[in-house]
This record gives sequence, structure tokens and C-alpha cells, in this order.
Amino acid sequence: WSFPQNIENPWSRINYEFWKSWEFRKFLKFRAAFKIWIVENSENFEITKYLLEKGADINAKTVAKKSALQFAANFGKEETVKYIVGHCKATHLVQFVAADGFTPMLGAAEMGYLGIVKYLLQNGATIHDTTSQSETPLICAAAIGKVEVVKWLLNEAGAGVTLPHKNVDGSTAILYSC
Repeated sequence: WSFPQNIENPWSRINYEFWKSWEFRKFLKFRAAFKIWIVENSENFEITKYLLEKGADINAKTVAKKSALQFAANFGKEETVKYIVGHCKATHLVQFVAADGFTPMLGAAEMGYLGIVKYLLQNGATIHDTTSQSETPLICAAAIGKVEVVKWLLNEAGAGVTLPHKNVDGSTAILYSC
């Protein structure tokens, strides 16, 4: 096993030593999920597509129950999200909940990837998804300051009905936005 040297993501360079470590490799249960995760961080859609065409398991999950779709949504890889959901017919992964309670929709909303949020909503995600801390996509986006996602969720997706929703500590989207 060797670690790819050409990753351009600044975050990945900071954590290079951790990525090389045995602890990190042990953390991932399936090698296919690991390969797809590395590819997502290297921003190379063609490799992801090729791995899937060659039989990488689209349903593989890490021990934290993260799927390739969740990694793609969390890292803003819209082309990969569309490929996994559309071409691979993996719509069942749209609502898959990881161990931390996050769905791909929640991750995309929190990170501010509006195109992915829209696409996931068109393919089975809902504005009512909640994390294990009972945070909705609106709360996730407001907490991180993702203005475009907050506005779109409220104006276009009907998320106004989730405005009074409180997470486990009683906070709402407005409290997180301050």
C-alpha cells in the first residue's frame, strides 16, 4: 500500500502523516471505501468512475458507517454525487445514516454545497433529516454560516417549517446563526 503523493487539497497535506498512519487505515473497514475516499480528496472523478466500473463496492462503508456518497457530498464533489446516485442507481444511499447521524444531505448543507443539496432533495433527501444531535439541514447550514444554502432552504425548499425545530440542547437555527 502506498499513499498518493499528488493530492492538491491543502487539508490533506496538513494531515499527510495521519493519512499514512496505521490508525487511519485501521479506521476504514473496507478498502473500496478507502480508495473512493482518497479519490474524492484528490478531486479526480475519472478515477472514482473507473474504480466503480471495475467493481469497487458502492455500498461499502467505513466503521463509522460513512458511504462513498457521503464523502462525495461532504467534499462538494457534485459530479461524483450525480454519478453515484444516477449511473450507479444508488438512490438508497441518499437516505443512509452514518454513525454520527449525518446523511449526505446534512453533510452537503453543513458544508454549503448548494448544487448537491438541490440534487439530493430531487433524489429522495428531505429537509427534515436530522443528525444524532437533532440538527436539521437548516441548522447545519446556519451554524456554519452557509448563507446561500440557508436562503435556498427557506425560500425554495420549504424549510421554513423547520425554523422552530430545536436540537438536543434546545438550540434553533437562529441561535446557531448568531
